[in-house]
Amino acid sequence: MNNELSIAALILDASVVVQLILLLLMASSVWSWKVIFDKLKDMKQAKEAADRFEDLFWSGRNLSELFRKFENSKPRGMAGIFVAG
Repeated sequence: MNNELSIAALILDASVVVQLILLLLMASSVWSWKVIFDKLKDMKQAKEAADRFEDLFWSGRNLSELFRKFENSKPRGMAGIFVAG
């Protein structure tokens, strides 16, 4: 057995079962990071939508007009709460 302790050597010298487990762990890690970044993107979009709605709400615009603007568009977040009453 080779006494080299580099990561590549350790992986290549491992059994097929260990290599498959490492591959599964690596794929799971990549998938987890994708989910994390997708959620960060969703949170950023939700914050931007909330900020836009808040700007409209506090702009002094007629609330009836604001209600009509959002009632037919299946609003989410703060706009959805506003439309629900």
